[in-house]
This record gives sequence, C-alpha cells and structure tokens, in this order.
Amino acid sequence: MNGILKTSRAFSEYCLGEEYVAKNPCKQVKWAKEGKVVINTFTGKEIVGMIDYYKGFDYLNMRNKCIIAMLVDNGIRNNELCTLRVINVGETTIKILKMVDETFSRRIKEDLWGILA
Repeated sequence: MNGILKTSRAFSEYCLGEEYVAKNPCKQVKWAKEGKVVINTFTGKEIVGMIDYYKGFDYLNMRNKCIIAMLVDNGIRNNELCTLRVINVGETTIKILKMVDETFSRRIKEDLWGILA
C-alpha cells in the first residue's frame, strides 16, 4: 500500500512542479502501518548439524565447513565471501571488500579455527 502511495506522491509532486495542479492532494494521505517482516533464522542445533554433516578432512569437506562457519559466525554476505581473496585473510582478521569500494575488517573468532581443526 505504501508503495502505491509513494508513487502517487511522486507523480503529484511532478504535476505540482509542472503547474498542472495547485496543491498536492497526496500530502494529506497518511502512511499505512505495515507489519514487521520476521526472518526465520537457523537454530543453533541446525547450524551444528550443517557443520557436522561434513566429516572428512578432504578439500571439499573443509571448504564447505569453512563456508558455513564464515556465513554464520562472521555474518559475511554471500557475495563478500565469493570475492574474498587469500591476501585478505590474516591470522586473526579478515579484510572484506564491499561492493561500494569500502573495506573493513572483522576479527576471526576462535570458533572458526576450532571448527576447522
């Protein structure tokens, strides 16, 4: 509903600017209350189950464990993880490159090293 109102307000502002109307009629309409979006997250048990699913110490199992641990433990986004380079990973920090050319570092938690051990 608010999306329609936003579009109507923008169009009314355009009409006002072009002097098709003398007053913006949408200014008097109040925003509708919208419910908050609730995102269902994984439980601790589900996360442990995903990590424990990969039992071996071969490349693919270790890689998959690391991916899950990074996503969960550090809150890193999928694209940030995909663009991560070896040079950006230190012993205790990770330099994450954002899409808008911002860089910031996050500490690698002890748990990540424990998961991979």
